[in-house]
Amino acid sequence: MTQLHPLLQQSVQQTKPEVEQIAMHSLFATPVFKFHINDYNYLTKLVQKILLLRDEGTGTSAPNTWCTDDNLNDYPEFEKLNQIVLNESKHILDYLCIARDSHYITCMWSNVSKVGHAHHVHIHPNSFLSGVVYLQIPPGSGAFFFKDPRPAINMILPNYTKPNVNLFGSQFRAEVKLGDMYIFPSWAEHGVQPSEWNPDAERISLSFNIMFKGETRATSARITY
Repeated sequence: MTQLHPLLQQSVQQTKPEVEQIAMHSLFATPVFKFHINDYNYLTKLVQKILLLRDEGTGTSAPNTWCTDDNLNDYPEFEKLNQIVLNESKHILDYLCIARDSHYITCMWSNVSKVGHAHHVHIHPNSFLSGVVYLQIPPGSGAFFFKDPRPAINMILPNYTKPNVNLFGSQFRAEVKLGDMYIFPSWAEHGVQPSEWNPDAERISLSFNIMFKGETRATSARITY
């Protein structure tokens, strides 16, 4: 067998492959933050206050669902939850490197719905962050979900052997539990999937919106209040 000169052998060994993968960038992620509130006794007190407001005739009724007014954060019973929301929102805004003077809760409300009642896909306009806390989740409640925010993703819909929300073609579904809290960008489309109908059980969730105060460089919004 012919032996290559040592210098030529070294050159062959250093030859690069025809194709070399350098990196894969996961671009334009949608950050969704999950927390859990462990004080179930406090959550029970919030449920009692919400149901009392319904008994008093406040809020808005619709078939198979009822919604409080959007000022729950003004009631003293919700002050502890206000602080939880503000504290965790601060950590999120810091993590996202949002320059600001402060941030605040713009509104807070609760939905009480029969199990099986779906919540259509929606966003929360005129806010930066939004969130939801689950106060009562009977068995069979529909899953909380987020839609892929990229409209072009639906141009072609293949079958996936293993759907991955970090890549293509998968809706994010969360089987929520009592005390779970999600905070996410207000523009992220989300909703509650329909489930088997159970008019004897009610799902209770509480939602809120967060906005920041500070100067911005955008010519259409110099100051955000």
